[in-house]
Amino acid sequence: ALEGVLDWDPSTGGFAPAVDAGAAIPGDAVCECCASMPFMLDGRQYNLVRNNNSNIRDFHLARTDGNGEWTESIDVDETDWLINSCPASEAEVAILGDGQIAAVFMSAAGDGARTHWSTIDPEAWSLTGTDRIDPGLDFTENNPSLDADGDFAVAAWERNDGGYDIITAVGS
Repeated sequence: ALEGVLDWDPSTGGFAPAVDAGAAIPGDAVCECCASMPFMLDGRQYNLVRNNNSNIRDFHLARTDGNGEWTESIDVDETDWLINSCPASEAEVAILGDGQIAAVFMSAAGDGARTHWSTIDPEAWSLTGTDRIDPGLDFTENNPSLDADGDFAVAAWERNDGGYDIITAVGS
């Protein structure tokens, strides 16, 4: 499965042919059932994609270069989850007040389904931090959401600690 992206072509009033936005991501395929998260930042296209490299599920942030080609990717998920079935989860991103990209996602590598965050510096094209959203607790978590405005970011996710609850956290 490839990560196809369709761009609107105003000259034809329709979409241009699909291009493989995951071409720079290692491996042969992306996770075909996990939704990706495309967005624009400073004139470049980005797409947070869960990779499927021989059943290793691993989020990568792909982006276009100065020519609009999908030639760059960075690994934003250090967990490298081995699963041979569909995890059926997604990721979200937000732009923080300092210009960094924040990503949230679920992984079940090692310690069960937990929500994670990562931050990426788009200027240096480097991963600047990554961890579990709430590393002190060991409940099943999924479906993280994220938004940011200026100096504050808020994450919300689903937690099952004997019943399903929605948990939120605010960071600055």
